[in-house]
Amino acid sequence: MDPSIPVRALHVLGVVLWIGGVAWQARGTTLLVGATGFHLTAARDLWTRFGSPGYWWMHWLLLTISLVTLAGAIAGAHGWVF
Repeated sequence: MDPSIPVRALHVLGVVLWIGGVAWQARGTTLLVGATGFHLTAARDLWTRFGSPGYWWMHWLLLTISLVTLAGAIAGAHGWVF
C-alpha cells in the first residue's frame, strides 16, 4: 500500500470538516490540512511544481486558503462569530 494514502485520507477528511465545521473544529482542521498538505508536498517532492507555469493553480489554492485562514484568525481574535 502506498504510504501516502492514509495522509491523503486525513487531508480530505480535514478539508471536509474544515468547510462544514464550527469555530472550535476549524482550528484543529486548519492545522491538520496544513500539516498533511505540507507532508504530501514534501514526501512526493512536489516543490518544483510551484515554479512551473503549468501548475499555476497551486499558487492560487495556497493564496486562497492562506487568506481564508488569516480572515478566520482575525475574526476569531475580535470575537466575531459566523
